[in-house]
Order: sequence, then structure tokens, then C-alpha cells
Amino acid sequence: MRLILILILLILTAQISSAQLSVKYPQICHTKDKYLRCINDGNHLLNFKNGEFIEFRSSDSLVKYSNQYKTFTFLKKVFTPDEHIDTVSIRLLKNSILFRKGNELVEIDSLSKLVNVIHTYYVGNIMSDGRIIGMAFYVGDKYFEIKVSTFYKNWSWDISMKESTRDIHFMYSGYKRNRLDKIYIRDESLRYGLVISHSFRTLKKLWSLESFYVDTVNVRGLTARTNIIPPDQNFMFDYKKSGKLKSVQYKGELKFCDCE
Repeated sequence: MRLILILILLILTAQISSAQLSVKYPQICHTKDKYLRCINDGNHLLNFKNGEFIEFRSSDSLVKYSNQYKTFTFLKKVFTPDEHIDTVSIRLLKNSILFRKGNELVEIDSLSKLVNVIHTYYVGNIMSDGRIIGMAFYVGDKYFEIKVSTFYKNWSWDISMKESTRDIHFMYSGYKRNRLDKIYIRDESLRYGLVISHSFRTLKKLWSLESFYVDTVNVRGLTARTNIIPPDQNFMFDYKKSGKLKSVQYKGELKFCDCE
């Protein structure tokens, strides 16, 4: 019961502190050395260090993702008589996925084996053409899909989250050792979004951060892109190969701060 009360307090505190922020008016902070430090849109907090994406956290603290360790961690309330909360982690290794919950640990080296972890780790399977291509699960009102590619030498995954009218996507490249390509954040109700891109050649360092929104339409169960909506509140930051901001090439307010 005490753990549940602490969790509720954390959620309420986060909601109050980020109530004025949105993807249209995000808090974007840089260091004095001109590296991107963090982005807070009121629902998602993304942290960076020396031009590299480090981690993502949801504003309610139920979800955390480490880009460095390719580890996804979430809290799951279990509706049993004791109403306890489980902490589940999913880690992508070179050619396998490691699941952990308390003292329970299992590693799968084939996506077909995902059926063995459904009940224990609260995930379901994503199917395409009769085969398993990833996993899906809920954390509160958030719906997650993790699609896994085993085609390249190193396994790779793409992560998507949908909550109400908001969604966020982490897109990786299996061809380039599962390095992060882009991060998209979008809010359909605001018809606004942003995109974070990494250097095309290596995908190691941050390349650009800009406002961007692409409308979508559902056709026979498939989601397709339509027109790009010009944002009425523009910002754009371009970065050098080192990940530092190009001092003369940015549009928007440059702030040296820590995201709240």
C-alpha cells in the first residue's frame, strides 16, 4: 500500500510540474558548451549528453528507456489481492532479448519464443504474415509496440508509444549496428510535432532538432502518411559532427537550463 501511495504522489507531482508544456511549446535546454541537454514536452522527458541521446522517461515515471543499454523498464500494477507493482525490464542484446521481473529472468534467441514470456512479463505478440515480429503491451493508458528485426548481424528494434492523441517513435537502423536514426513526437489534437535526427553517415551524434508534423490517415486498417502540415510555431537546431550546436544556424530560443 505504501508503494502505491508513493507512486501516486510521483505521478501527481510530475503532472503538476509539466502542466504548461506541450510538444508545441516544449522546454528545450542546452549546456553552456552548446550540447543539447534535454527536451520536456510535458508528457515525455528526453535526456542527452555530449550530442548523444541517453534516455527517455514518461512524465508519470511509469516508463523509462535507456538508449545506451537498449533497456526498456516499466512499472506494472498487478490487480491481485495484494495489489503489488512489478518492475519489468526488456533488454536488447546482440542476438537475443533479455526479460527480467524481480528474480525471474529469461533470454530468448528467437522471436518465436516470445510466446513463452507473455503471461510472466505482461507482453503480447505482434504478428505479420503468420509470424511473430515483435511485442506489444500496455502501461496504464500507454500502448507500446516494439518491432524487432533479426535480419542483420545485430538484432535491431523500433519502439512506438501511443497515448490518447499523442505518440512517440524511436527508429533504429539494423544496418548500422542498431544505432538510433530518428525520434518522432506527435500530437494529433495539436496537429504538431517534432523530429530529432542523427548524423546520416554514422548515426552516432545528434544532427538536427526541428518542429515537424505529418498528418496520417487510416485506409483499410493501414496507417498511411498524407500531407506535411507547416507548423505555426517553428524551431530548428542544427548540430556539428561533434554534436555541438551550430551557433549561427538555429531558429528558436536558446536556453541554458535543466528540464524541470
